[in-house]
Amino acid sequence: LLYALLDAVVDECFPILDYYGDRLEELEVDILTNFRRDSMFQVHEIRRELLLLQRQLRPMRELIHGLARESHPCLSEETRVYLRDVYDHVIQCVEFLETYHELSMNLADMVNSNIANRVNDVMKVLTIIATIFIPISFLTGVFGMNFDDLPGQHWRPSFYVFCAACASVAVGMLLFFKRKGFL
Repeated sequence: LLYALLDAVVDECFPILDYYGDRLEELEVDILTNFRRDSMFQVHEIRRELLLLQRQLRPMRELIHGLARESHPCLSEETRVYLRDVYDHVIQCVEFLETYHELSMNLADMVNSNIANRVNDVMKVLTIIATIFIPISFLTGVFGMNFDDLPGQHWRPSFYVFCAACASVAVGMLLFFKRKGFL
């Protein structure tokens, strides 16, 4: 009866492990194809559930190993052979759990890499925008000073020339960034 109960409990672990294996594969495909913000929460949820399952199976592994190894008056030699088979199944379950735990850690690293790549892309765009507007801000600061003897201050088309110079600086920098491969 003890063997039958232990075997039934251990054999029920395999469908649970298959479920987690399928979830991890789906999550990996989901992270690689269309990254969403809740992916990290899903990875952590799976890791927590896998750790809970590990906490249940490791003591069971030690218990079954002790029953299969040591002789007991209630257990025949034939039952101990069957218990060794159950022990092999528990070992398989624990190894699957360790593999899935490592896979979940790799998925968490993948999510963190995706987040870092997105932050880098945003920072690159912000840096390019700032780099384009810094010279224009400098020109505006210089020509916006309140001096009477600034060159071109009393010349009528000076405003349009200034706007054209700022636009040409911005376009020139965009072309430079495009040529260098930053855009």
